[in-house]
Amino acid sequence: MSSSTALAFRDSHLWFAELLGGRWVGDVHVLDTGLPDATFNGVGATRRATPELVAETVRGFTTPFHWRVGPTCPAELDELLPAAGLVFEEEEPIMWLDLETRPAAPESALDIRHVTDLDGLRAWVRVWGADSTPRAVMDTWFAAYAGLYRRLSMRIGLLDGEPVACCYSFVHGGVAAIEYVVVRPDHRRKGFGETMTRAALADAASAGATGAVLTASPEGIGIYRRLGFRPCGTQRTYLAEPVREGDGDDRRAEQRRREDERMGQWRGEEQCQAGDEARPSGRAPHRDRFARQADHRRHQERQQHQ
Repeated sequence: MSSSTALAFRDSHLWFAELLGGRWVGDVHVLDTGLPDATFNGVGATRRATPELVAETVRGFTTPFHWRVGPTCPAELDELLPAAGLVFEEEEPIMWLDLETRPAAPESALDIRHVTDLDGLRAWVRVWGADSTPRAVMDTWFAAYAGLYRRLSMRIGLLDGEPVACCYSFVHGGVAAIEYVVVRPDHRRKGFGETMTRAALADAASAGATGAVLTASPEGIGIYRRLGFRPCGTQRTYLAEPVREGDGDDRRAEQRRREDERMGQWRGEEQCQAGDEARPSGRAPHRDRFARQADHRRHQERQQHQ
C-alpha cells in the first residue's frame, strides 16, 4: 500500500471521528462519545506504541471501544493490544479505486434518495439494522447520526416506495470514503448493493474526488472488484470493554454478558452469518461471540506461520 493511499485512508476516517469529537491525545487519536456502543468510541490511529501508552489509553475509556490497527499504525500493536486485554474482532481488506472518470449512472429499479430529515434517518437506520438488530442498538445509531446526516451523504434506496438499501459516503481531501452498504435480507442478490455503491461513486466524482476507499467484508469483495476497486492493505479491529479498577473476574464476566445481551450477540451461528451478508462494506452491526473467537484463533494461527 502506498504511503499516500495509507494516509488518505487514515485521514478520511479521522475526519469522520472528529465530527463526533475525536482528537489527537499525544500519539493516539481518541474518540469517546459516551455512547454505549463500541462503534462510536475508539482509537482510530496510533503514531507510537508502548505497553504504557496502551494501558494509559485503555484506562481513559469508560465505554466499550474499538482500537483499529491500519497500515499507518505500529505493527507491535498486534501484540500489545491482546496483552492489554483487548479481543481481536476482525481483519478487513482496504480497497481503493481511482476515479479517473465519472462512473456511469446506475440502472436499477431502485429510487435512490438522500437523507434530508430525521424521518429519512429513521428509515436509514432501520435498513441498516437488517431486521435483526436490537432496538436499543438502533436507537444509539439514530442518536449518533442525528447530528451528522447533514454533513454526510446518506442515501436510502426505495423499491416501490419501500426502503430496502442504504449507504453513506463523504469526501475529504479529494478521497471518497464509502461506508455501510446494506441491503435488507429479503432483497439481496438483486444487485442493489452495487447500485448503491455506483450512486455513491457518481456523487463523489461530481464533488471532485479523485479516489475512493472502503473496507470490505468477504461477501462484498466481488462487488467492489467488478467496480474496479483493488485491495491495497488491511485493517484489524480489536474490542475493549473497560472494567473499573477493583472489579474482579466475576464483575468482568458479568459486564461482558450484559454487553453481549444488549448488542444482540447471543445469536446462533447461522443468524450471525446471515447478518454479515447484509453489509458489503463497513463493520457488521454486531458479531456473534463464537464467530469472534473463531476469527481470533485464525488470526493467531496466521501470525504463528509468518
